[in-house]
Amino acid sequence: MKRFFAEEIQDQTAILSKDELHHCIHVLRVKHQETVEIIDGLGNLWTAEVNFISKKQVHIVIKEQLSINATNLVQCSLAVAMTKNIDRIEWLIEKATEIGLKEFYPLITHRTERNHLRLDRLEKVALSATKQSKRLWKPTIHSPITFQDFVHKADFKQKYIAHCENDNNKIHLQDVLERDKSSIILIGPEGDFTSDEISLALQNKYQAVSLGDARLRVETAALVSCVMMNTI
Repeated sequence: MKRFFAEEIQDQTAILSKDELHHCIHVLRVKHQETVEIIDGLGNLWTAEVNFISKKQVHIVIKEQLSINATNLVQCSLAVAMTKNIDRIEWLIEKATEIGLKEFYPLITHRTERNHLRLDRLEKVALSATKQSKRLWKPTIHSPITFQDFVHKADFKQKYIAHCENDNNKIHLQDVLERDKSSIILIGPEGDFTSDEISLALQNKYQAVSLGDARLRVETAALVSCVMMNTI
């Protein structure tokens, strides 16, 4: 069954965004009286019926609510240094959403080669992946934030930093994660975090962790972390 994201449910009618409307009419080509699914990205799911459609408009009437404020069991959040090639971040958002991602924070670190993102583009990627993977919660995509600001104000039950410096105190991520606790992991840029950044994170109660013996690219390290945080 085709699934669409509603920005609002108004008088038992699903209100679609301009992009979602185009996708509905011109890409998936819904038909009159076709039954579809509607989500709001906040744990709600409905069945609905298309009772009017034209080249520019569609009227979708809610029929039955199948899920009401479903609990978001995903506890994985990622804070990742922005890569120079934006396609790598978009790929990460897509795959992490499919696996299970709660929040995504783009980090500006000392060695970051990019300090801005098209958040609207990342939102589209996250929404598409949410629908494709049949998830009811769309991850929250935050605006870029400096490493220092994020480390000082982030509030999570479990806080980790993955870095490449030699450190005998690093424990494998899978060995320290606890189920059902909100978790955040910091993933550095090409060239890794600086020693000062690592020290700052440790001072703010982040635990240094290892993701294994291989040296991973930024987006690969983030995705590996996401998998671990969703399969413990």
